[in-house]
Amino acid sequence: MSEVEGQSDLEAQSDFDARPDPEATKAAKSLADRFGWRHSHDDTSLLEEWPGAPFGAGMHVGVHNIVRASVDGVDVVAFDYNFIAREDQQYIDRYNPAMRQHYLVAVATVGAPLPAMSATEGKWAHWTPSGDRVGGDHPRFFTHYEVFSDDPDFAAAVLRDEHLDRILHRMQATEWRTHSHHLVCWGHNQKVGHDLENLLAALVPLAHEMRAAAGAGSSGAG
Repeated sequence: MSEVEGQSDLEAQSDFDARPDPEATKAAKSLADRFGWRHSHDDTSLLEEWPGAPFGAGMHVGVHNIVRASVDGVDVVAFDYNFIAREDQQYIDRYNPAMRQHYLVAVATVGAPLPAMSATEGKWAHWTPSGDRVGGDHPRFFTHYEVFSDDPDFAAAVLRDEHLDRILHRMQATEWRTHSHHLVCWGHNQKVGHDLENLLAALVPLAHEMRAAAGAGSSGAG
């Protein structure tokens, strides 16, 4: 019998999100303690705050190791996000490691209403970015990412060449999008305790660029 005695398949599958990795929790708490950030364990209600990718793509969702921080004037909430990908609406193969998805999600509060903008590696078929495709002169960045925005002037102000190498270096296997006055990003096979510090080295400056560009756009509109 492959499941724990007395458990159904679905109950056994739910163990995937019921038991966070103890080593990941230890690393996340250590990181939070080192910087004086707040750490908490579980809160799936966070997924309702920023609807859209990467959320809503699976079942038996787990949200663990929530860290709240203020970094260089940018408020950030980050967490480990785990789920089992759906093959269809009826069947989940919990024994297939490829279906078990692990992401580090980090959300930065920019503070100003933002135009729609996203950078995708093309891995989320269920996600349709808003706006038109945006190009640029940086060959590696615009080969790696497909960038979309409904405000090309905003996108051009944010994606200045001097910042793009840092994004490529620090935000590996990471996609991101704006949502209202937030910047939402998610890194595949990354975890708060091991990867958040590196991610914030690019995410926080990107949030500052968005804040400046949104402010300049509002001033120009006036």
